[in-house]
Amino acid sequence: LQRCSVTGQQEPNDCRDSIGIPCSTIQYKRSQWQIGRISLPIAHSINQETVAYRSDGSFAVLTDRGHAYMYAAPSDQVIRIDNNAKTISHRPPIIWHDRPYRRSKDGDGQCATGILHFGTDFHLSGDTVVAGISVKTWERGDGWFWHEEEHLAPSLDCAVLKSYSIRRNFLLIPTFIDSAEALSVRLGEPDQNLFAAPANYQEVKDPTEDRLRAFVMRNGSRQ
Repeated sequence: LQRCSVTGQQEPNDCRDSIGIPCSTIQYKRSQWQIGRISLPIAHSINQETVAYRSDGSFAVLTDRGHAYMYAAPSDQVIRIDNNAKTISHRPPIIWHDRPYRRSKDGDGQCATGILHFGTDFHLSGDTVVAGISVKTWERGDGWFWHEEEHLAPSLDCAVLKSYSIRRNFLLIPTFIDSAEALSVRLGEPDQNLFAAPANYQEVKDPTEDRLRAFVMRNGSRQ
């Protein structure tokens, strides 16, 4: 049985799914700059995203642009919702990350296994706190033209709570900046409304289904 706390983020989180992923609701702010494009010299976008994990193995990703992506563990279905077009799609899992997966091994207090999802050339540079949660900071780059940071939370299966990436041209002028940071982290069972699927939306085919099946056939990837 899963024991689920719904208290604040500073309390121990006893709520986990069957593979050990902590229950949580994380709200992110994401920002991206692209500079120097001919058609659009400066492009900037900002959006917010909510990511939630439940004790039954379900997870959901919801954006402030009206889109939602979720895995419903009880039915073993991947669901996409477009609130702008008022459409919904259902499909079985096709690729391995359609279902929840562990980002780190048990006992990895430094996120040394968690950072491997991003590459093998990162180095641990310190620790800090993001949205009240302790994180380990991992970095890589050449010191001149590019730099990346990933701030991973050991208590949340090494979830990324903050990230930063920058690219510079030969004049060392930034041409691309991408960043994300958790604004809030709520531990415990998420609000069930985050997983609610509208009943009156038009059923359509998942627009990514054919591409995913082709990728799996081509590469031999499995769920």
